This record gives sequence, structure tokens and C-alpha cells, in this order.
Amino acid sequence: MKEQVETRWRDQEIATRLEAKATAILDKIKGGTPLAEAAAPDNLKAETLSGIKRGEGAGPLSAAAVDAVFHTAKDAAGKADASTAPEQVVFRVTDILVPKFDPDSADAKRIAETLDRGLSEALYAEYIAYLENEVGVTINQNALNQVVSGGAATE
Repeated sequence: MKEQVETRWRDQEIATRLEAKATAILDKIKGGTPLAEAAAPDNLKAETLSGIKRGEGAGPLSAAAVDAVFHTAKDAAGKADASTAPEQVVFRVTDILVPKFDPDSADAKRIAETLDRGLSEALYAEYIAYLENEVGVTINQNALNQVVSGGAATE
């Protein structure tokens, strides 16, 4: 039990110190010091990443860090948790490239299908609500679900 407490305390101390160091480096960068110069006194490496995509980790960046990068303006700096805890990443956004729209890509087709399905379901729900309200009919939802899905009705 004592070893577990010591280990947790040590891990927490490491995380606290890394957080403080990352904050100090970030403050230097925000003050105008280039990233490589701010990292050099602590023998930290500055590296350039390109082609990162939303929601995906890249190199030392966790998915949450990539999200932080996408929420940071061009030429601004920030910090986030690295892909390996308790490490921290200090970054500066140097360029923003918006990919060209490709309507034939798999992502575009998936989004279009999702929007089409959502629109169809919304129109259908509005039509059913209109029928129930204006015409005075009631819809047996279980029977309707069976017809629409081709499955068995649920009681």
C-alpha cells in the first residue's frame, strides 16, 4: 500500500513539474521567443508536423492535442497533453491548409448519405405529426416500425 501511495505521489509530482515547464515554455513563446530557442535550454527537441487530421493522434500529439491545435489560430501557440502521459506538448500553428472539397471522396459520400437520411426522417416525422394532428388519425408505432424495418413488431 505504501509503495502505491509513493508511486502515485511521484507520478503526480512529475505531471505537475511537466505542466509547469510546459507553461513556462509557452509563456516564452507567447513573449516572442521562437519555439526552438524556448525548448533548447532544457534539451527538448522542436519538430514540425504536417498533414495532421482532426480526431487522430499524430506523432507525439494525442487526439486531444490535435483537437487543441485545430482550435488554435495561425501563428498562435498552445499546449496540451502528449500521446504518452504525463508528457506535455507545446506547439505553435505555423500554417493552416484547408483541403480541397472532393464530392467523390468516401467522407463526402458518407456525409451526404447521413444528411439525406436525416432529412428524410425529419420530413417523415413531420408528415406523421401532421396526420395525427390535422386528420385525427393515430399511428400504431410498432406496426409502422415493422413495415419500415421489415422486422417483427415489438410490444
